[in-house]
Amino acid sequence: EIRLSLVGSEMCIRDRDEPIIGQDAASSQLPVQKWVPVVSPTLEAWLQKHDLPRVHALDAYGWSALHHVAMDSYADRSAEAIWGELQKFPWSEEQLNALTGEAPDELHLPVAWTALHLLANRKDPWSQRGRIVSGLLSMRADPMRLTARLATPLHMAAGTSNLDVLQTLLLQPGLDVNALNRDRNTAYDMSWNNAKVRAVLEKAGGKPSPNPLPKSGRDEPHSRARHMGAGDSRRQRASEWRKSQGR
Repeated sequence: EIRLSLVGSEMCIRDRDEPIIGQDAASSQLPVQKWVPVVSPTLEAWLQKHDLPRVHALDAYGWSALHHVAMDSYADRSAEAIWGELQKFPWSEEQLNALTGEAPDELHLPVAWTALHLLANRKDPWSQRGRIVSGLLSMRADPMRLTARLATPLHMAAGTSNLDVLQTLLLQPGLDVNALNRDRNTAYDMSWNNAKVRAVLEKAGGKPSPNPLPKSGRDEPHSRARHMGAGDSRRQRASEWRKSQGR
């Protein structure tokens, strides 16, 4: 049975196939009413535009709908509306924290970044990226997930002076504000002397690295981060932080 819900014009499906369980099971023979979001025409067109046959599908380069809406949000004001529709669907932590896959060089797509990294990399004119980041974090996206060069989303936000995302990330309890990337740079180092960014980081305990590598080969915010190294103790630190947060 398909009908309009009480919220806007969103369509839902009533599922009558599952029996009631728990304390009401013995006293009732009525089926469970389970509401499942239906893809709207707007969302369907957007998915087709990005070669995604389903909401949870991946494109040919390992990009999910979350990656694409994160990328779109830089230049497309309607991306937040698409995110609002995607948010209605269930997302596992694995999907929320998935890394982008390999793509041909000519496409200039970042490799091995999460949706959070993509959102942190540059600020948008409408501040929608900060709001989308907040939504992803509430769904248990991992702010300590690392790129191939061991950069966190905080490194990206600091490197592009994305204060909306930077401040949202710093609200996460237990976040390692001084995590080091592969070049031994903290988010403070990646701020390129931006006084506002540094002031925000300093208030949260951010400090420069005591022993950064030379500038050559740094994890620039727009680099492709292709080299999939085995990682080192910094990966372990990130793993320990996730465990401390019950992730």
